Amino acid sequence: MDLTEAVFSRARLTATGFARSRLSRAKLSRAEISFTHFEAADLSGADFERAAGWRANFSRANLKGATFYAADMSRGLFVPAKLVGANFAKSEMNRSDFSGAELTDANMSKAELTAQAAPNPDEERQKPLSWCGTAGKPFVRDFISSHDQNHDAFEEAVARAKAR
Repeated sequence: MDLTEAVFSRARLTATGFARSRLSRAKLSRAEISFTHFEAADLSGADFERAAGWRANFSRANLKGATFYAADMSRGLFVPAKLVGANFAKSEMNRSDFSGAELTDANMSKAELTAQAAPNPDEERQKPLSWCGTAGKPFVRDFISSHDQNHDAFEEAVARAKAR
């Protein structure tokens, strides 16, 4: 899908599939992209400033020159993404996986990067159950409601992006 220079600023794109899409120079600033799939996508020069992308998957993506300034991409997958010249200044990348990523000239100044500690198996089993019972249920309800209410607007945005 060619979405070059598409504007998704402040959009709720949670769990959306953009695998193998062309999103070069796309604007995703302040977008909600948690659980979104960008595997092998061309995101060169994309703007993710202040976006929230918990567990977003950028595996094998081209993110050359992309901006993640002050974004929260905690637990994101960047395996083995091309991040040459990407800007992660002041971003939160806690427990993100950069295994094999190409980080030449990437700006990581004041970025928060913490490694994943060895998990306690009992605690890890309880985390999804706790999340489902507290945040998960309202999150899913809000997402479905937002999608249902704004589906036409999303389709129109995609159609405009394709028409470029």
